[in-house]
This record gives sequence, C-alpha cells and structure tokens, in this order.
Amino acid sequence: MDLASTESIAAFGEVLRGEGNPVHLLINNAGVMTPPDRQPDVSAAAAVPPT
Repeated sequence: MDLASTESIAAFGEVLRGEGNPVHLLINNAGVMTPPDRQPDVSAAAAVPPT
C-alpha cells in the first residue's frame, strides 16, 4: 500500500471490506517536526504608525 496515494488507500479499504474485516479504529499521526527559526518581519512593524 502506498500511503501517498489515495487510490492505493481506497483499494486497501475495499480489500478489507471484501474480506469482512472493517476498520474499527483509525489512529492518525502526522508527526510534527520542529519548525524552522522564525525571522521577525520588520516591514510589517514599520508599516504600523507609532501612537
């Protein structure tokens, strides 16, 4: 099964259904990576007039 292919995932589901083995529980885990360091946007701060 190719997890990057929705067609492959759908076909696998059809095979399970055809065998009488439905999915009772599905656990999704995307796995979050550490985001890159943020750089301040100086142009946005400069666009706001001082009060």
